[in-house]
Amino acid sequence: MHQIDREILEQVCDELKRYWDNPVVNKEEIERLFSERLDRIKLPQKKLVNMPSHKEGYLMVYKIAWDDVRNVVHNVRDDICNTVRNIVIRNAICNTVCNAVVDFNVVCNAIRNAVWDDICNAIRNKIIWNASPDIVWDIVQEITCIVTNKNIDFFKGYIELYKNGLFSYWVLPDKIVYVCNPKISLKNGVLHNETKEAVLWENGEKYYFLNGVHVDKDIVLTPAEKLDPQLLIKETNAEVRREIIRKIGIDRILQKLQGKLLDTWREYELYRIENIDIEPVHVLKMRCPSKGLFYSLRVPPEITKAYEARVWISNGKKPEEFLCET
Repeated sequence: MHQIDREILEQVCDELKRYWDNPVVNKEEIERLFSERLDRIKLPQKKLVNMPSHKEGYLMVYKIAWDDVRNVVHNVRDDICNTVRNIVIRNAICNTVCNAVVDFNVVCNAIRNAVWDDICNAIRNKIIWNASPDIVWDIVQEITCIVTNKNIDFFKGYIELYKNGLFSYWVLPDKIVYVCNPKISLKNGVLHNETKEAVLWENGEKYYFLNGVHVDKDIVLTPAEKLDPQLLIKETNAEVRREIIRKIGIDRILQKLQGKLLDTWREYELYRIENIDIEPVHVLKMRCPSKGLFYSLRVPPEITKAYEARVWISNGKKPEEFLCET
């Protein structure tokens, strides 16, 4: 660890701490702190919402939001990052918080990967700085014990800000840009909603996700039975193609795209469909003896025989062991 410049560190802490002497409890208090001596840009987000409980979805929204906010502040993030990469404050702040953590091993990776890059790439001339949700969220969630320290006190204000719905903010010499949390929909810790937007900002802007994959709104809003399987041929993103396959269903895809018959065995048929994924899709079509219904299952593309495909879907068990003649 590099030696820290204590004088510079104290100056930085003093400049930041003046904003956070009194913990905030609502948006009005956030605005009061932000507008005390600076003009501000008001983005359309007005209503405070509770912080999402799942960090994965929260951070994904954060990455997407960068594109919109950057337009408002005239690419301020690029400006800041290019200006501050080599300043001494990087090591000063890093060491300060590391010294305040009782169990360094628990938080080392989280600090290095999530916190310091966001802080250090955002500070310029000890006045311009950028606060990321990672700063507080990682500390609160992953660090269980922080020692009382005069150089760590200013983090208390961050905690209250984010608890009360602050999503992110950018402090400039003459203005402040801030954004409050959107409403989000999560499933298994990732952004997901099968019937509507998974991310909704107060100004009406929406983002659509299926199982953590950012997709076009038509893929989500169009009922599965009305989605055109030809979308698979036009779509270039592999993850989006997989979500389309999942929604449409392999049966309809097989029917509409006219898969090529590779092999048959008894009532089993193995088909091959080209140009809908990174590699050809092999599908085993079969009939359920009890209900008389046909259904299809995807199998690895290296399987070229219907019998082998049947063994694979049975986890290696040969069909002769349990197959009933129909």
